[in-house]
Amino acid sequence: MSKQLTNSGLIVVRKLWPAAVLMLAACSGTAGSEDAAGGEGGEGGAGSSGGSTSLKLDRVPDEPLICNDPESLNVTRSAFSRLTNAQYIRTLRDLAAPIALDDDLGLQLPTETADKKGYLNNFEQQGAQAQFVEQYELTARNVAKKITSSLGKIGVSACENPSGAAAQTACATAFIESFGLRAYRRPLSNDEKQSLKALYDASATTWGFSDAMTVLASAMLSAPQVLYLVELGKDDGKGLKLTGYEVGARLSYLFWGTTPDADLLNAAKAGKLDTANGIVAEATRLLEDPKARRGLSEFSAQWLRFAKLSVDSAAVKKDKTRFADYTDAMGKASFAGLQAFVEDALFGDGGGVQKLLGSNKAWVNAASAPLYGLKASGDELKPVDLDPKQRKGFLTQAAVMAGFSHETVHAPVQRGVFVLDHLLCSPPPTPPPGVPGAPPAAATDVETTRQKFVREHESKPDCKACHKRLDDVGFTFENYDALGRWQTTETVGSQKKVLPIDASGALTDTYDADGEFANAIELIEKISKSEQVAQCFVNNFFHYALARDQVQEDGCTLAAAADEVVKNDGSFKSLLLATVKSNQFRYRAPIEQ
Repeated sequence: MSKQLTNSGLIVVRKLWPAAVLMLAACSGTAGSEDAAGGEGGEGGAGSSGGSTSLKLDRVPDEPLICNDPESLNVTRSAFSRLTNAQYIRTLRDLAAPIALDDDLGLQLPTETADKKGYLNNFEQQGAQAQFVEQYELTARNVAKKITSSLGKIGVSACENPSGAAAQTACATAFIESFGLRAYRRPLSNDEKQSLKALYDASATTWGFSDAMTVLASAMLSAPQVLYLVELGKDDGKGLKLTGYEVGARLSYLFWGTTPDADLLNAAKAGKLDTANGIVAEATRLLEDPKARRGLSEFSAQWLRFAKLSVDSAAVKKDKTRFADYTDAMGKASFAGLQAFVEDALFGDGGGVQKLLGSNKAWVNAASAPLYGLKASGDELKPVDLDPKQRKGFLTQAAVMAGFSHETVHAPVQRGVFVLDHLLCSPPPTPPPGVPGAPPAAATDVETTRQKFVREHESKPDCKACHKRLDDVGFTFENYDALGRWQTTETVGSQKKVLPIDASGALTDTYDADGEFANAIELIEKISKSEQVAQCFVNNFFHYALARDQVQEDGCTLAAAADEVVKNDGSFKSLLLATVKSNQFRYRAPIEQ
């Protein structure tokens, strides 16, 4: 393809992008509860509260919810989010199927930035820079070349063997209609069809059919309508209700992490996604598909900080002198086993936050079994039952304990921060400037890791004030070394002195999980059934599902969803269904003027 033709595709995309950038700046609106009518009673409207006046709003003492009027729409802060790189890559692969795309498809995409909670899809973190246009256009053009080189496989009958100018024009017209529906996740408007057809006509006149189809496909795949979840909604007398196609796209990207399938598009066309009950029915169908595990794993991986755990559990991050028996294969298998554990805990039978924190299983192979004091053969990961006195749930998985550690020693502070921040939504305050890191492990040490931290923090009043609560949680995990192995003693100093482990600790200032604990197992048994943990689970998922920070108007919905999760023993499915029938999921706020 000529350089002139390549540049023409880029010009087309750049003409489309300014409007999207303007929309990005404008599409965060406000629709306060005082301006909204009631929800759809009996269908999960009214913030999914069902009109309840006894919602629990104080499950997270640090961030109590506000619900002044459960019967109001309570919709605000609508996001206009760009697909994550993983979602965009999966979308391109699904749109091109059955044509196989290269493994390195995402290498040219923009670098993503996580928000303060670790999520990649928060619309407020997603800028729109000029270089992004080129990066997306380059990726789209490479995929377009693949598509047009095997055009007969794309599922457009008019393009199976277009011979002659008339047949080729018919192919282009049908491609815009059929492929456009799948790519844009809705029927194209007449203006969109005419614009794309004009692009094809001009390109075909200059470069011929094949190159013109590449330009056409490239422009579509890099269009803002594909890259963003464009949600304008329609006024239904209560507020701006998302159209069936917009809801379908939300469902598909939330559950599957990719573009809607034909059944979902047909459901939108038939009006089945116009009611909460219809949305729940389609959501249930999506959940039963194996793709749901793949798509929803993006949430669990970000919530549970897989990016950190996968990096810090690698062998290169551990001191080979201190841990001579640790290998690359062990680290990789340990993290793969963690992924299998989380998938089963959240998406398997009885999946939810209680199972995530309370299951005694692990997935091991010959490389990772020694981390649990076990023996196994082969490379295949297989589930095993662990000693319930030593292991319970996600927090005691070897990869988690290794991830929240340093190169030579475990890290009580990191472990305590994770529990307080990600599971209880009660993060410790930010350390003041100039506070040193973990106390160094000198060769003459005759103290356990715990004793060093206690000495360090007790000697500094500013540290002690914040660290008392934090350390009391982190110290309960002293039975797990920097590889995540069980230990009852710790060998310290150049003299290899063996000292006993003290894993006692406490949890304070919670809604329902306060107590003193002999070890991590007792702590986990307490928090696994905590309503504060359930509310934090809900808050985190809504943060991800709505692609934005929590705001005051979410209070009614978040409290009602937590009621469902608590009632159903921490069920992830109950949270998913409460989410998709909520007003926050089905409505958007007016665009601010």
